[in-house]
Amino acid sequence: MEANNVLPENINQLVSFTLADEEFSFPINAVKEIVRLPKITPVPGVSESVKGIINLRGSILPLIDLRKRLKLDDARHSETTRVIVIRHGEVNTGMIVDKVNEVLHVEKEQIESPPADLESSRTSGLRGLARLNDGRRVVMILSEDKLLPGVDARSQGIAGPGLTTSKATLKKEELKAEDERLLIVFKLANEEFAVNITEVREIVRVGNIVHVPQAPDFVLGIMPLRNELLPVIDLRLRFGMTPDDDKTTASEEAEIEVQNNETDARRILVADIGGVTTGLMVNAVSEVIRVSQRDVDPAPETIDPEKSKFIQGVGKLDNGGRLLMLLDLVRLLSSEEKEMITNVAEKQQEKGENSMNRKKELVDERQLVCFSIANEEYGIEIMQVREIIRIDVITEVPGAPSYVSGIVNLRGDVLPVIDLRCRFGRKTGQHSEQNRILVVDIGDQRAGFIVDSVSEVISIPESSIETAPQILSDNVSSRYVNGIGKMDEGKRTIILVNTDALLEREEIEALPGDDSLNSKANVKAEKSVESAGTQFERDKKTGELMSLTKADLLTRARELKINVDAKMTKKQIAGLLVEQGAIG
Repeated sequence: MEANNVLPENINQLVSFTLADEEFSFPINAVKEIVRLPKITPVPGVSESVKGIINLRGSILPLIDLRKRLKLDDARHSETTRVIVIRHGEVNTGMIVDKVNEVLHVEKEQIESPPADLESSRTSGLRGLARLNDGRRVVMILSEDKLLPGVDARSQGIAGPGLTTSKATLKKEELKAEDERLLIVFKLANEEFAVNITEVREIVRVGNIVHVPQAPDFVLGIMPLRNELLPVIDLRLRFGMTPDDDKTTASEEAEIEVQNNETDARRILVADIGGVTTGLMVNAVSEVIRVSQRDVDPAPETIDPEKSKFIQGVGKLDNGGRLLMLLDLVRLLSSEEKEMITNVAEKQQEKGENSMNRKKELVDERQLVCFSIANEEYGIEIMQVREIIRIDVITEVPGAPSYVSGIVNLRGDVLPVIDLRCRFGRKTGQHSEQNRILVVDIGDQRAGFIVDSVSEVISIPESSIETAPQILSDNVSSRYVNGIGKMDEGKRTIILVNTDALLEREEIEALPGDDSLNSKANVKAEKSVESAGTQFERDKKTGELMSLTKADLLTRARELKINVDAKMTKKQIAGLLVEQGAIG
C-alpha cells in the first residue's frame, strides 16, 4: 500500500505512546512538549472527550481525553499518564495518554494510509500507519487536523463581557491595568466558578424548597423569598454534574425538601436571567474578589462554543495556580426554558394569595453583606465592601494596637488587618476555615476586618431598619452601628455596622502600611512588609504544590529524601517541601 503523503517530506520522526494497550503516535513536528498530568479544572457543558483546562506556565490549555475521543475503554490515570501538548495552527491543546514510549525514526516506505476496513471511530482520527520490524509492529499515526477541528470559540462570542467578540484576541498588554472585575466565587462539586457581582441581586440561605411536578430536571422547585416564590435551579444538575461525596444522587436530591440550616454551607444566588428572577443553588460561596482584566482569558478555542456556552472566560489567580470558570448567566437558560420556568412559578403562585404578575411596589432597599461575630449577626452595605477574601498568612507588626492582627499581602499591596472580635470587646480565638476578611475603604485607607464567617448578601427594605439604641449589648457601642435590621417578622435581627466609625482618624493614620507612620514605625512596617513578601512567595509555592494529589506529594518528598509522615495533611507536606527548597 502506498504511503500517499501521510507525513510531510521533511518529517521522519514519530512520538509514540500507548492507549488501551495499543500504540499510537503523532508526527514530531506537531508535538510541542510532554508534561505530567496536573490538576484539571472541568468545564461544564462540553463534550465528553474534553476533560477540562489546566494552567501551563500562564497559558490556559484545554485537555482532550484521547481514550474517549477514539472511543476506547476508560481507565484511571496513573503515574505513567502524560499530557502531549499538540500545536494545531496557533492553538495548543493537551492530549491525555496512558504512557509515552519513545521517538521513532521511520522511513517513507514504512508508512501507509489507514486501511478502509479499520474500525471507523479510529479511522476518523488517523493520518496513517507505520509498519516497523518487518511489519510485526504497527503504530497508528494520529492526525491533529482530524482530532482538532478548527473551532475558534472566541469568534463565536464566547469571550463574554470585558473581552468583546471582535477584540477577543486583544493582547494582554493592551488592556488597562486598572480594568477589574468584582467576582463572587462559589463551588460546585469541589470546583470553583465565579460570576460578576453586578449580575447577582443577593445571596441567601437555602429555605424550604417545594418540588413542582413537570418542571425541568434541573429545577429543584419553588422557594418563598419575602412573599414571592423563587424558582430554584441546581447548577450541578444544569451542568450535568453529580455531587462527589453526597450519599444521595443528584436526582434524589431534587426531591428533598431542603430545611433551613444555620450550618448548611449551600447558598442561593438570586439573579435576573433575561427578565426571570431565578435562584441558583451552589455548594458554597467562598469569597468576593477583584480580578484584573489582564488575568481573564477567553475560553480555549478547542472547546466547542455550542457545548461550552455557559462559560464566558477563565480567571487566573495566584499566578495561574488557581483557575476560575466565569459563568455567562445570560446563556444559562434558553428562551423556551425561561418560559417554562416562569409558567411553573406562575401556576404555583396561583395556588396562593399573591400573583406572579402583580405590580411590585417600589421600595427603597439596602443590600447588605451579612456576617457573624460571637454568634451575633451584623451587616455592612455591599457598596462599602471592596471584596471578601479568605484568611491567609497574617504577619504580626510589633507595636501595633491590640485590635490590629497584622498585615497580609493582597496582590502585592500591604493590607492592615483588624480583628472585629477584639474591636467589639469579644474574646478572640484561633481562626478557622469559616473566617473571612472584609476589605473596606475607611477614609483614605484600605483595611481588612476579620469576621467569624460571612453568611449571605441580602436586600432589606428601609422600612425594616430601625435606629440603633444607645447600648446594643455588653460591649458594642452604638457609635459602631447605624441601624438595626429586622427580618422574618422580627425573628431575625441584623446589626448594621457603621464602617466610618470603626476607627478614629488617629487610629487610621497609625495603621501599618500608611505613609503617615513615624520613622520608627516605618522601620518596623518595612520589616514586616519584607517578611510578608517572603511569606507570600512561600505561600504561593505551597499553593502550586497543593494542585497535586497527596500521593504525588508523598512520592516527591520520598524521592527528595525528605522525611514525611503519611498522616500529615497535603498543606503540611507541601509546606515542608517548600521549606526544604524542593520547589524553586
